Amino acid sequence: MFRFEGGLNAGAISYGETFILEVASISSFTSTPPFFITGCPRSGTTLLQVILNRHPQICVPPELKLFFAYHRLPRWIRIKTLDRIRSDAQIPLKLTNGAATSTAAVYEQIKRELSEKYSKKIETMRFGDKTPEYAYRLRWVREVFPESKMVFVVRDPRAVALSLCRAPWLGCNLVSAASLWSRTQRLLHESTVWFPDDKVHWVRYEQLLLSPEHTLCELLAFLEIEDRDCVDEMMEPTPNDSGAVPERELEWKSAALSPINASRIDGWRDRSASEIQTIESHCYDELCRAGYAPVHGSNPGTWISTLRGVANLSRTAIGLPRDCWVSELAYRVRG
Repeated sequence: MFRFEGGLNAGAISYGETFILEVASISSFTSTPPFFITGCPRSGTTLLQVILNRHPQICVPPELKLFFAYHRLPRWIRIKTLDRIRSDAQIPLKLTNGAATSTAAVYEQIKRELSEKYSKKIETMRFGDKTPEYAYRLRWVREVFPESKMVFVVRDPRAVALSLCRAPWLGCNLVSAASLWSRTQRLLHESTVWFPDDKVHWVRYEQLLLSPEHTLCELLAFLEIEDRDCVDEMMEPTPNDSGAVPERELEWKSAALSPINASRIDGWRDRSASEIQTIESHCYDELCRAGYAPVHGSNPGTWISTLRGVANLSRTAIGLPRDCWVSELAYRVRG
């Protein structure tokens, strides 16, 4: 049975035990607040993470998922998350209070460990967290780090949907994949009302591949990083790139460790017209709002296609691990 303790800014779900979670404010983060990279899965967030890691003042570790699998969640999920971070990032992560440590304090500890690991000055290091699932947890991010900066990555939904259908960790079809992209885009746009304009920056995947120097310079300026002389070097793979991607994820993320390849942009055009039409009909409004031109002209989905998308996305969600369902419930109840 779920039980909540504390007020609006203190509380957690508990299973048969009292478990009080302190939600720390930005004041406990002793230096510049982290920035967050998010977007629909398979949109190029990992590629951007790897590229940014090559900058001497930036560190973006493997996906932390703290706002999806730690913040305000039961103790058993939080312990699993800390163990995974230790393994993925290869850091000791010595926390005195274990899973009862506040989310902001965990970020601070991870930042300190990574600054030592990669010999980067903690005073000047910009610490980032790339996690696609944060697109569905942005209220929590804003609550703990109201001064943080958000980097939203968007990619053509036709390419994203086709890639999602090949992902081994998500059993979906074109309908559910297109619906997931559409839902993610809608949530990202809706969340911009919570953040000042100077706290949100959009990165278009296609522009990152076609004009990497310009795209990166704009992003570094947004992150208030003055050193932009190394942009050319940031586009070249390095032996340290693999540190951003755990070995267990290389099966579907290895392309992000390769040189920038603009041919990835239009690969979806080789697919059948019926596949592309299916995708477009289930994300038409968001596709147009994102600035992508539909191949099949003015062909918005009907209410039947909308219901079909919801049904397919629901079937995909049913297959997700129990932790994801607990996280979603906690966010809906406590968010």
